[in-house]
Amino acid sequence: NISATDNLKFFKHNIYEADLSETKIVTCYLSPEHMGFLEKKFIKELPKGALIISLSFPIPNWTPHETINVGFLYKTNIYCYYV
Repeated sequence: NISATDNLKFFKHNIYEADLSETKIVTCYLSPEHMGFLEKKFIKELPKGALIISLSFPIPNWTPHETINVGFLYKTNIYCYYV
């Protein structure tokens, strides 16, 4: 547990081993290959309505609910998905 407030907690875990069943928001900065590995885990473990935010790399075979182009030097996209 890195820090916490009354309604917000940050955790640093190995995402492949972490139990995501009570997670409401996941943020990722992972390569497309790793996002593909996590696709089944997200579907299996995340509760309905959970938000996945991915910087730069989309989840293969998923359509983002919203794509935000940051527009700076690298024109990075942020992909937002709901389970």
